[in-house]
Amino acid sequence: MNRAENKTWNGKYSSKIRIMLLGSALSFPAFLSGEEINIQGNFTPSPHQSRTPDGWGLTASGEKEAPTTVKILPKDENGIAALQIQTHPQRKQLVMLLSFKRVEVKAGDELILSGEIKGNTPLGVSYCRYNQKKENAGYAKPQNIPAAENYRNFSITLKMENTPRHEIRGASLAFMISGGAKEVFLKNLKLQVRRSPAQTASAN
Repeated sequence: MNRAENKTWNGKYSSKIRIMLLGSALSFPAFLSGEEINIQGNFTPSPHQSRTPDGWGLTASGEKEAPTTVKILPKDENGIAALQIQTHPQRKQLVMLLSFKRVEVKAGDELILSGEIKGNTPLGVSYCRYNQKKENAGYAKPQNIPAAENYRNFSITLKMENTPRHEIRGASLAFMISGGAKEVFLKNLKLQVRRSPAQTASAN
């Protein structure tokens, strides 16, 4: 992690990432267009005896002293399992839940994430950039999804951007949760990538 990642996330970053909270599950498919990416968003246990679901991981920093509780809850009547993430009461650092799925992207592409969420704290949504050498080129500034007492549908669009030193060639999702007995529930996560018009034109 770089210095910026160790700061407590406060949700006051610029709105390069656009969020839309939706009142009905029937309305959000209209916001999804592009190629679908499997991020294992209907959470299943890891085959590696990990606390986190298959395809997901936690940043190691601070976990020994103040471990994060991660649970896959039983499936609902529609066969959808929820993920419960609860930060330790004594934890001061933010917690990052990372997707292991790396998506090939270029600047101007958009990742479109949808799902359902509830919790007692905002959830920061970001992405880790990878450059042409497949090296970690840092995290995009996160934007928050507000806390909600009951499950709410959401759709969020993350625009892929280069850094001053790196051209982006890959990205993976990163969720950020404040420490101090904060709790978030996620379920039915879906991800699509929408290519920029310039890339689509060059491909044709």
